[in-house]
Amino acid sequence: MPVNYTLFTIMKLLKEHNKETVITKVQLAKAIGEFLEEAPLSEEVKDSLIENFDLDYELEIIFDKYAEFLFNEDGVITLSSYAKIGTIDSLLENASCEHDENLIKVIDKFYDFNVRVYKMIGIEVEIKLYEKAAELEKNIIKDYANLAEIERYKDKLTNSVLNNLKKNIIKRKFLFSQMKNNLSLQDYNNLYRYSIERKDLLGTDTLALKIENEELKLVMKEDPFLRTLFFVDDDKEFVLSESFYKESKYNTDEGKTKELFYNKVIDVINNRTNKKEYDCTDDDLIYVKYRLMYALDMLYQDDNNFNGYLFMNNRKNYINYNEDYSFIEKEIFYLIDEIFMYTDNEMANNFGTDYDNTIKSILIETYYELTEDERVIAAIKHHPNYGKYHFITVLFDNIIKKSKKKIKRKEE
Repeated sequence: MPVNYTLFTIMKLLKEHNKETVITKVQLAKAIGEFLEEAPLSEEVKDSLIENFDLDYELEIIFDKYAEFLFNEDGVITLSSYAKIGTIDSLLENASCEHDENLIKVIDKFYDFNVRVYKMIGIEVEIKLYEKAAELEKNIIKDYANLAEIERYKDKLTNSVLNNLKKNIIKRKFLFSQMKNNLSLQDYNNLYRYSIERKDLLGTDTLALKIENEELKLVMKEDPFLRTLFFVDDDKEFVLSESFYKESKYNTDEGKTKELFYNKVIDVINNRTNKKEYDCTDDDLIYVKYRLMYALDMLYQDDNNFNGYLFMNNRKNYINYNEDYSFIEKEIFYLIDEIFMYTDNEMANNFGTDYDNTIKSILIETYYELTEDERVIAAIKHHPNYGKYHFITVLFDNIIKKSKKKIKRKEE
């Protein structure tokens, strides 16, 4: 067992978190035990690490070899306060040469962010603060769901419903402001990494596609806006995780263009459901519209200025930058080919298939409305299956009609 490498790894964690570089032998033993119990190693490798393992003997060798840096008094191990991060990195590099390279990689990954080990060595992750944020996020999602219910059943939208949503969003903004201002950068990053860990534990869905495309599956799995459109699982962990550093990710030209794109998606959904007779897909489109509003509002809401909400049609307009929808261009042309693979029988007898393809067609229509890219029309009309299956052809009716109107205007 690479005790020296593990010890210096823990000391580096303490140093990075502005803690005293002090650890007891008991704490070190627990941290090593956690690794031997939980690390993704084969039982054969674990047995070889445990065989003839003697922590006291290992520590004696370490104290003798690194006497310049390490001190031991009554089972309390102290790294010299003069040792900087660079010094610890050098000690780690030297220690790593004594052990198997793959094992060192496993140790690095295991201790990099491990809440249980952090707690063992005296580093606290603000889990209760995360849980408070997640609970608030859950309440906000319920508020948006209430708006969807009101629209679906054509009920009156009351001030109390709107005020409750505003109140919860203001609480959210206040909570994030407190975290940014009162937590150290390292503690804030730990909370962010914990949110990623919680998100990854969800076991996210993947979209069944007729034409396999792993790249698109990954995009749909990780993009919070596409997730709201295609999956009905709880999105709060995804949006909460994205919120920690949303400024650097969404306050860019591409980020702003994404907001405009998904704002337009909401307009297209409204047009699709703006008819007298609803069916099951229309009902789901109403719910998904507010799920998408939730994600957009949480990730594009300005932390300093109260700039309204999507459902109130009071959003900021970005000016003086070039709109570039190439971020989704590849996916759009892939979806045109993929959607034509579904037969009338599949569409009529599988509600999930009908819904997924409706969302795909909405994304395609949105892209065409924003770009007027005539390659979209060509890809649809020249596809060998165009006109072959009724239900798929109907999904493209809006796009084809708009294209014909555009041609007529040009002719006039």
